[in-house]
Amino acid sequence: MTPVARAVTMFALFGLVHALTACAGSTVGGSADRRHGDLLETGRSDPLRAAKVEAEATIRHSAGHPRQADVQLALARAYDYHGDTSRAVEQYGLFLSNFPSHREARGALRRAAELARTLLQGEPLRWYLLGSDEPWLTVHGSRPVGRGASGLVVMVDGEENDESLAVLAEQAAVAGMRVVLALPLSRTDTAFDPLDRHHVAQLAYRLRRAAQLPIAGFFIGEGFFVPPRTEHASDRIHWQRAGIQAQAIAAALKRVVDEVSAPGLLWMVAVSPETVLRPADALLTRGQDIAELVRATPTIRWVIPGAREPERPAIRSRLQQWGVDPSRVLWVVSPDENAATGVLIAGGPLP
Repeated sequence: MTPVARAVTMFALFGLVHALTACAGSTVGGSADRRHGDLLETGRSDPLRAAKVEAEATIRHSAGHPRQADVQLALARAYDYHGDTSRAVEQYGLFLSNFPSHREARGALRRAAELARTLLQGEPLRWYLLGSDEPWLTVHGSRPVGRGASGLVVMVDGEENDESLAVLAEQAAVAGMRVVLALPLSRTDTAFDPLDRHHVAQLAYRLRRAAQLPIAGFFIGEGFFVPPRTEHASDRIHWQRAGIQAQAIAAALKRVVDEVSAPGLLWMVAVSPETVLRPADALLTRGQDIAELVRATPTIRWVIPGAREPERPAIRSRLQQWGVDPSRVLWVVSPDENAATGVLIAGGPLP
């Protein structure tokens, strides 16, 4: 913002505070004329500080006034323009909490989320799995979801409403959380087939569109994989075809990631513990070949559902043999195993 634009904004804030002070009268702690004179006196040396101090006093003493929302929003913008990002996010959050239906709420949320994302440091180690039937309000603004979770994996069911998903991601950012989307693999009654180029192209298109939202990345479930279709073949041919199919599935996953990826986009892919511990069995029964998957998509975060605690060291060791950084391994933790509520996806030392 240019100095001229900032000055205009500050004069507007002065005028707004003065108008509310005049309306509130002595309830703000003295006559409007005296308080406005004090404001101007302080403002000669530090107009921004004066405006913020007066706005905070007005908000405290004029609860319920019809213009209180405007002052609350103006205060958030004052911190924003001054470069005090943490206080700006805090004040935007208070405005949104107190006045969710205000005409400026949508724009304020968008700006607050933009600022909040600059404060998020690193990649979350713990993600709360938010089911499609679980309302966002159960976790919005409450950090201790899944004990220390600082990210949400949102299972999307039904229509993919871009505006609703954008609002959810922005609300999460203001609450200090990142969002990863788990979209349905298919939008039709036909089951997703990773060997069908049209299905893969359609999925890549939908994910590429969703990547324009303010999200951290995507979650791909085990439904991406299909077992070999060689029931009546000889053992040797069965193994050959299973290997060829697993390579094709890994290539399809790579195609989706390559076509969608943007800088910093996070990918989580679920594979069973069996895929790591008993790769031959997983190849034949699940169509998963961890070696091919790691080779095709080396930057993926691998989510291991259903792994028992005694199995985890062996899984880490095996993945390291394939060149997977242990920090890229995430576990699905059931509610009775360390998560406070719901399901937690956790990496590093478990909570």
